[in-house]
Amino acid sequence: MKHVKKAFTLSETLITIGIIGIIAAMTLPVITSKVEKAILKNQIKKNYSILSQVLQKVMFEYGDGLVIESGFGFKEFNDAFLSNLKIIQICDKNALSKGCIPKYTGLNISGCTAFNENGVYNNRTVYILNDGSFIIPYNADWRSLWLV
Repeated sequence: MKHVKKAFTLSETLITIGIIGIIAAMTLPVITSKVEKAILKNQIKKNYSILSQVLQKVMFEYGDGLVIESGFGFKEFNDAFLSNLKIIQICDKNALSKGCIPKYTGLNISGCTAFNENGVYNNRTVYILNDGSFIIPYNADWRSLWLV
């Protein structure tokens, strides 16, 4: 009567672990990319919700006074809008060197000179909100255009 032991050899175990490692290395970037996209999507939705609520509050507070012919222009609207946001820091110019915003790739927007790299990093005022997001006005005295 022979007694046979059933087990895996060390080489079989190492090959199996190696195959699992290769599969994990191939799928991890795809999973990470999907998670990053989901996080970005949720951040955009949250920012949209916050900005929409502030806009509705300003419109409710000023009502018909938002008509430009009545003397309530873009600067007044922008000031009212900013006063209703939870701003924790304001970086007036040189936002990159002050550490207010990180360096981004692909920031050069061809049709909008104020939102190119030089404009955003060195010339614009950056408002940092309490949730870590930031908004940058294009030109707060004549136009309500923002980079979020």
